Amino acid sequence: MNVCDRAIGGALRLAQRVAERRHAEHAPAADLDAAVEKMIGSILLGGPHAMRLQKALVRDWQRMSVADSVRQGIRACVAARSTDEPKRMMEAFINRKRK
Repeated sequence: MNVCDRAIGGALRLAQRVAERRHAEHAPAADLDAAVEKMIGSILLGGPHAMRLQKALVRDWQRMSVADSVRQGIRACVAARSTDEPKRMMEAFINRKRK
C-alpha cells in the first residue's frame, strides 16, 4: 500500500466514522467539515508528480491483467523517481517538527 492509498483510505474511513457518529449522535455538521478538511489535507501532502502517476496507474489497472498491472506499477515507481520530488518530500518528513 502506498502513501496515496493510505491517505485516501484513511481519510475515507475517518469521514465515514464521522458521518456515522453524526447520524447516531446528531453530532454537529462542523465535525463532518473537519473530517473533510483533514481528508483534503492528507491528499494535498502527496507530491503532485506522484499523485498524477498514481491516478494514471489506477486508471490503467482497471483494464489490465494482474501481470500487466505489476509491470505498469514498476514503471510508475521508476517514473516517480525521475524527479527530485521523492527526495524533497522524504527530507521534509524526516526534518518535520515532532510534537
